[in-house]
Amino acid sequence: MHPNALLELAAELIAAVNKLDAPADATVSAFFRHHKNLGQRERASIAETVYAMLRERLKFQNLAQSGSGPVARRLAILAWRGSPTFLRGALSPQEQLWLD
Repeated sequence: MHPNALLELAAELIAAVNKLDAPADATVSAFFRHHKNLGQRERASIAETVYAMLRERLKFQNLAQSGSGPVARRLAILAWRGSPTFLRGALSPQEQLWLD
């Protein structure tokens, strides 16, 4: 899967979890049931990213305020727990500058 597509899926799931209308584990399970085409590594990267964001939510929300673009995508970038090289392939030049 293309790095940008995987980061977008992580951002989509973060946005769903941030609604706080259901337990996070139920939201994650429903998301993966809907996206059956994801492989084991892709699911692991997305799930770990979402749970990292939840564990350090206040810190990431504070840091995400300085960037531009969708908040969920900025949170996904900050909380990313997959391959750093994979993440770099998903970032726009503006996002790379913001992250550095």
